[in-house]
Amino acid sequence: FLSVTGLDFSEPSLAYARKTARKKLVFDGKSGSDSDNPTLKNVEFIQGSAYELPFDDGTFDGAVASDVFEHFSNLQVALNEIYR
Repeated sequence: FLSVTGLDFSEPSLAYARKTARKKLVFDGKSGSDSDNPTLKNVEFIQGSAYELPFDDGTFDGAVASDVFEHFSNLQVALNEIYR
């Protein structure tokens, strides 16, 4: 099954991501009145550093990084972490 994990160093950024996901993502596969009580399925948001990802090697099949590389002080360390 498909799952999505979001990671950010900033808790306010994670709070924004959670809020946005609740608005735009899975509403438990239902519509109508149930849409008033959205639940995220297979979506997780974690606070952490790209320099020391809190995951075992080979945890993910793929990775997406959007608008972040220009913010890394050590891009190679971050890329090595993402690759593993």
